[in-house]
Amino acid sequence: MLERRVVLLLTVLALALGQRSLAATAFEPLAELRAPEANQAVGVDDRYFYAVDNRAIAKYDKAAGKLVKRWQAAAGAPITHLDSAMLMGG
Repeated sequence: MLERRVVLLLTVLALALGQRSLAATAFEPLAELRAPEANQAVGVDDRYFYAVDNRAIAKYDKAAGKLVKRWQAAAGAPITHLDSAMLMGG
């Protein structure tokens, strides 16, 4: 009987907590940063964001919104579509 009450109590709690997750969430933009290379993906760390295009990656300073460095695949390189971004180890 006690086991049933515990299961019932946990079920009620789970349902009650689940209802909270249905609440509407609103986001407000903090800034809009232009990066022409951001056609495929964007990676972000604490200080920079990295915009990815088919054959280019650009590093931008988040605070200043300025380009720091840009890498472009050489003509004839076997890269045709970078597609994504991931930051690993920081």
